[in-house]
Amino acid sequence: MKRFLGMLTLVGFICSAEVTYAQVEKADQEFEQLSYSTALELYKKAFEQTKTVPILQKIVECNKRMNRYKDWEAWAAKLIAADNKNPDNYLTYGEALVRNGKYTDAKQSFYLFGRYSSGKLYESQFLQASCDSALYQMNNPQTQATVKSLDILSTPYSDWGLVKYRNGFVFSSDRPWEQKTIDKNSKKLYGWTGRPFLKIFYVESDPEKNSWGTPTLFSDFFNGEYHTAGAAFNERQNTVFFTRTRFVNTPETGTKPVLRLEIFMSEAWKEARAFKHNSILKYSVGDPAVTNDGTRLYFVSDMQGGYGGTDIYYCDMGADGEWGPFKNAGPHLNSKGDERFPTLMNDNVMFFSSNGRIGMGGLDIYRATREKEEWKNIIRLDYPINSPQDDFSLIVTKISGVPENADKIKLEGFFSSDRFDSKGADDIYQFTCVMPQFQKEYYYKGRTINNETGLPITNVTITVIDQASKVSNTYKSNEKGDYEVPLKPNRQYEIIMKKNNYFASKQIFNTGDKLRPDMLQSDLKFDPIVLDRAIRLNNIYYDFNKSTITAESQADLDNLVGVMKENPEIIIELGSHTDSRGDATANLALSQKRAQTVVDYVVAKGVPAARIIAKGYGKTKPLVMCDNTSDCSEAEHALNRRTEFKVTRLKTDMSASK
Repeated sequence: MKRFLGMLTLVGFICSAEVTYAQVEKADQEFEQLSYSTALELYKKAFEQTKTVPILQKIVECNKRMNRYKDWEAWAAKLIAADNKNPDNYLTYGEALVRNGKYTDAKQSFYLFGRYSSGKLYESQFLQASCDSALYQMNNPQTQATVKSLDILSTPYSDWGLVKYRNGFVFSSDRPWEQKTIDKNSKKLYGWTGRPFLKIFYVESDPEKNSWGTPTLFSDFFNGEYHTAGAAFNERQNTVFFTRTRFVNTPETGTKPVLRLEIFMSEAWKEARAFKHNSILKYSVGDPAVTNDGTRLYFVSDMQGGYGGTDIYYCDMGADGEWGPFKNAGPHLNSKGDERFPTLMNDNVMFFSSNGRIGMGGLDIYRATREKEEWKNIIRLDYPINSPQDDFSLIVTKISGVPENADKIKLEGFFSSDRFDSKGADDIYQFTCVMPQFQKEYYYKGRTINNETGLPITNVTITVIDQASKVSNTYKSNEKGDYEVPLKPNRQYEIIMKKNNYFASKQIFNTGDKLRPDMLQSDLKFDPIVLDRAIRLNNIYYDFNKSTITAESQADLDNLVGVMKENPEIIIELGSHTDSRGDATANLALSQKRAQTVVDYVVAKGVPAARIIAKGYGKTKPLVMCDNTSDCSEAEHALNRRTEFKVTRLKTDMSASK
């Protein structure tokens, strides 16, 4: 009897394993088909049977891709508990915490991501800095901004992208709609979300009177089989641009479908035709924004050769009515992340969203101004317009002056967000905010100070160079060390400060980043030049027992190059030190090779070889004495392994000695 019961238990276990395997296999198929809502439920059922890390990772990824922020965080916490050594687990957990506004916890998770990762220190520090920035924004909100939900258009579905059109607005939504002609696609759902596909809707409105009609489908003619969204109109409103999606199998993906975007346009409501630069088998093209005259189109693409995941591009219409070659909008506008949803205000101001800059979390809204053919002066809009979640598709519907302050303007309009008080996946919000005029004069002021003593330094030469025009002006701090220099708004400046016997200081200052006058005040601190004082270079690493510099070291070596170029009067010695372990002669030779490698790098960057010499010290000058190598900890050995430079002479000394 016991043997029989044991056989039943074994059979039950095998059957359960087979059911679980079948569920996971089916879930993987749905995941590969981008049907994350279906895959998620199958993974969760499988996880009840067998709590494995791979299934847990897929559950986390499904919630992440569906922007289910709270579930994403909860499952990511379980993933950390199950596998606390995988750095990617800390990354996704930190991202989920950010989306839920838990910046302090997220910062710790990003720190652990950097600690357990190899070569991801910069990314970890960037993410931690974003947490600090967001906390500051939350604790010091811009009081001259208000945000409220546009409840009349809010549903449990996704509603976003309000754009002015005739006597109302169009917007994108995946709410159910009443089709004039019933066809096989009328009940089709999008597997990614489990909701209908996006369509374009129209609603009559008079925002001044807070009057809103009932939304209706904008056009059966424009709306396609899958997603149709993101409408943009020229000023005459006789041409519309919009985005459609398709599932395609590319040569690279084979049977695995890829969701790709294409732009279509319709003139005078004729049949929609494809945008010239669509290339659905190679990349996506979407998020159109058009200038008032309709002759320049901005769009977003993930094509190769950009600065990040998705970049903003543009192309111009020729005299023959055909679109010319496209160009990337440039590194000022585009980042290493994703830039999305550009909108234009008077053709020379752009609002767009990005997740590639220090911000609040997810997509944040930024403003850029155009100077000639370049978009510059990127500023992030303050909280509460930006939130820990995705914020995008901002349009300005009204601009007015601020009676009590002629240097500022008041903007009113709408944007979209999936923040926690939304009724659905995405909602439309109204906003007002006060910001500086696009053209006015700032004064950058403060005090020049000795960084070691804290005492003011007088007669510091301050050179201000407009990065766009290359026009420079020179000023000096007064007898109290106070300085004040005039700057134009929405400009990027290079500011160079020099004083004899002090290291020169240089910084890039962007007036477009500063919305509040108090942020234009800054003390400029200078380090005195002390001959033969060793200055440690941080983050200089070599491969084990080699003299080759790792890629991680180049940023700090570039800083040294900058110091040498900004201070052409200094002559330095570059010293390399080993720890106290190993043969003294071998260490001396290795340290000399390492020092020379650094010198060669600096010289290759344009610094004259006569201004820098290499000196290897081996283990002759330890910072921490170790009578026996076992007496020192690894941290103490690391202190002894260092690269330093010291100023040995100044060019003024050389001329005096001749």
